[in-house]
Parts: sequence; structure tokens; C-alpha cells
Amino acid sequence: MSAPVLIVGHAFELGVAYAPSRVAAYPSETPRRPRRLVSYEPGALGGRFVVEVIPVCPNPRQRPHHLSMTVRGWAAWVEHYGARPVREEDEA
Repeated sequence: MSAPVLIVGHAFELGVAYAPSRVAAYPSETPRRPRRLVSYEPGALGGRFVVEVIPVCPNPRQRPHHLSMTVRGWAAWVEHYGARPVREEDEA
């Protein structure tokens, strides 16, 4: 693992998956899938992350879904849903 990245006072490690700790408030609300921090590029406005969205039912033929997020976008996701690290056995 690499050195933690400090975002809005919280340390996050690259390569670690983070799951939302808040459950859906309404039945119609879409469940949020865990996200793994793949890379971080420092830059203007704090930089950018590449995040892999972890599928609910992994398919070996499906390519990983990556999102490019700003630090502000990651902080908003963490603020709204909470974030807790996910152990490897939790992902399977």
C-alpha cells in the first residue's frame, strides 16, 4: 500500500475499497456500491482520483468500471454516505 492521502481531515489509502456506511433512507434510493481508490493525481483544486466501482455480482468477463472524481466529489460522497474500509473477504 502507498502512503495515505489526506482528504477533508480523513486519511484514505490507495488500493483500499471503501463502502458506504449509511443504508438507503428510502426504498426507492439506489444502494451504493463500494469504491476502490485506484490512483491519485495532485493538481489544481486538490487533484483527481480514479475510483473503481466494485460490482455487486462480479463477472470475470466484465471490465472494471472506473470513475474519475475530483477530491471535492470524493469528499461529498464520503460526507453523504460515510465510508468505511472493506476487507477483502467482505468483497467476495
